[in-house]
Amino acid sequence: HFIALYHNARFPQVFYHGGLVSVGALLAIHFENLSLPTSHFSYLAFLILLFSAVFAWLASVISNDFFDVTIDEKTNPTRPLIQKTINTGAYRDYGIIFFLISLLLAALVSSQALLLIFGYQVCAWLYSAAPFRLKRFPLIATLLASFASILILVAGYLSVSENHSLASLPNHFFLYLLFVFTACLPIKDFKDISGDKRDSVYTLPVIFGETWGKRIIGSFVL
Repeated sequence: HFIALYHNARFPQVFYHGGLVSVGALLAIHFENLSLPTSHFSYLAFLILLFSAVFAWLASVISNDFFDVTIDEKTNPTRPLIQKTINTGAYRDYGIIFFLISLLLAALVSSQALLLIFGYQVCAWLYSAAPFRLKRFPLIATLLASFASILILVAGYLSVSENHSLASLPNHFFLYLLFVFTACLPIKDFKDISGDKRDSVYTLPVIFGETWGKRIIGSFVL
């Protein structure tokens, strides 16, 4: 089971979530003119929050896999539920455990981190799960995923901020981040084009095709 979960972790996204926490912390240091912490507890809290974000991602992976079986049969045949390397009951239990670990670790850092990580999990559920399954709608799906990413980044920011406040962060910065994440996140949809078509999930690559999808999303990224 450990090997199956390890190979299903999707490490680019693991590094992405860790990067969001790290960038959030660096933004707090920049905008509030802070020096690097001298307390070991500050670094420990940051590390705990990093693991909380990663476990939140792993929990979202498992919930997504349960609702993406039709897609994964077509484009991701190595997933645990498709290969049946982990039975559905055990896989659900792992998802619940990862969810609770992410909340517990966040609660050790602060109540703000707990609420933000919980908010991320709510976004992940709305994105993947029925009856909402908002990933079916291109703009709404990417906006929701972008908002979830910003929640993780804000958790990193508040964990370092001396006042535990976003007052020093320019308001237009959030709009910029929302646009950047919305523009860039559809990159991940290219590998699932055939499966998304099969399951009526209308991503940009499905709507415009692979060639024009690359041109459109590449232009957004630029």
